[in-house]
Amino acid sequence: SSEKMGYRSFSTCSFKVKNPEHLDLLDKQVMEYPYRSLRKLQVTPWRINGLVLDTAAYIWENQFEIAGFPRSKLDAMPQKPDDIDHNKAARNTWRKAAAQFYREDLRRRGSRLAISKTLWVAGKFKEEAALYFPHQFDFRGRVYSVPNFLNYQGSDLSRGLLEFGIAKPLTKEGALWFGKAGANLWGNIEGPVGVWIRRHEEQIHSVAADPRANLWWSNADKPWQFLAWCLEASLWLKGELKESRLPVTVDASSNGLQIMSMLLRYKQGAMDTNCISRPKYPPNDIYMTVLKALKVKLQSTSVGWDWLSLVLDRKLVKSIIMTIPYGCTQYRATEIICEWYWGCDSKLFEGRLRKSAGYLASNLISVFYSLYPRFKDLMLYLEVMGKSLGTPLVWNSPSGFPVLQLYHKVKTKRVKSLLFGRIRAFNYNDETEEVDKAKMGRAFIPNFIHSLDAAVMHIALSRLEGVDCVAAVHDSFCTHASDVPQLLEVLRDTNADVFGADPVVFWKKIFSPKPLEKQAFEHLIEDFKAMSGELVIDEVRQSEYMYR
Repeated sequence: SSEKMGYRSFSTCSFKVKNPEHLDLLDKQVMEYPYRSLRKLQVTPWRINGLVLDTAAYIWENQFEIAGFPRSKLDAMPQKPDDIDHNKAARNTWRKAAAQFYREDLRRRGSRLAISKTLWVAGKFKEEAALYFPHQFDFRGRVYSVPNFLNYQGSDLSRGLLEFGIAKPLTKEGALWFGKAGANLWGNIEGPVGVWIRRHEEQIHSVAADPRANLWWSNADKPWQFLAWCLEASLWLKGELKESRLPVTVDASSNGLQIMSMLLRYKQGAMDTNCISRPKYPPNDIYMTVLKALKVKLQSTSVGWDWLSLVLDRKLVKSIIMTIPYGCTQYRATEIICEWYWGCDSKLFEGRLRKSAGYLASNLISVFYSLYPRFKDLMLYLEVMGKSLGTPLVWNSPSGFPVLQLYHKVKTKRVKSLLFGRIRAFNYNDETEEVDKAKMGRAFIPNFIHSLDAAVMHIALSRLEGVDCVAAVHDSFCTHASDVPQLLEVLRDTNADVFGADPVVFWKKIFSPKPLEKQAFEHLIEDFKAMSGELVIDEVRQSEYMYR
């Protein structure tokens, strides 16, 4: 009917690519793995979790500041003091508070819009038995859902609102993964999963009975997905859960660094990112390893002690270290640290924040490379490789997806227009014909790493057999709890197959669209072999914590 909105047919291009030369490459290439993986994602049925939607709508309508929902703008706005005109101290205090408010409100504005639209879309489709999400490849082969706001690649709210359209019974092993899912969504539990669940069994039942009255679930790291878990977990604990619709997610442990470790056959990097693991040992945490070394280094200076007094945490270190393979510079690391500092509500670095944050960023990156020098070697190697490929940069990912990287310089132009009786001026960026060589150089390494994680996804999803429902957010995958063991096995085997190939075969396949001059290619391969370590890639197949 006209009141219902959705996809009755979908005929858009499967590629979010605007370069005609790249589209021509994609058209000519036989891409069995990428297309099969795309179809796997697109035929997965979803539906709206009605109770999660009702709870979210109630909290949003009443403007409660819980579960990631921002507070109302009017509640947060600092009030002007009555004596602001003649009291300089009060005026300065209010101005600082107002500046902080508007800075934070700018971030909250996008969050409010996203929540409102997500709930509106979910409300439109809450009665549908099944929803399907069309997907597109970007120019590196990564896959994105086409609809905005409500999709499984979205926010915690968006993911909590969605459950699989097909229910599946819990196997014995599936029940273990169902329990782990709840613990992972809660975050940082103490002790074994089973013990933690039994300790909180009463609260789980109370949440399932009335999530509006019992808000314990809102304290979870991912509250909306955790609420969805509680609704099924209560039935499970009572022995009444016949079938589960909950998407159970497994994430790679710092995927960019994992890929670099496997490329280099770097045993220390592979162990600390859990590509390989020791039997009966807990998983390693590369971010805590870096944080401990950073704290030791900071003790040598007064600025370092100032930062230590703010209690540096794993989350800050992770936000920087995990993005190093994707082009995180010291400048960007400094911005991340400034944002973290503002959340501390401290005045310690007032007037010297930027310089002090730059000091911390420099030390953090330096400590990381001192612990893992081979990662830096690989970054330099890939930088040389990017310069050798010419313009545009063209390569094939291991799944057979052709990648073409080409960035042009942009020029800011200004246009004036008569609008509502007034002449108004607008700026816009216009792409020129000149290639942006600086951006081409900066972008190659992150784009190359992204093309490799996309290739793993293409091949892994293509190999999944008998799995009704699956979703992927790059290096994160979800399926029914009972299908998780099969998914993990396929993911580990795919990584071993992709990165275990002979280096000559691996690089020749990647360079096949635009072969390098023979001597230069052989020189690059020799450099790569000289850097490579002693890791046996087949050990990845037995890793317990590579995805968890």
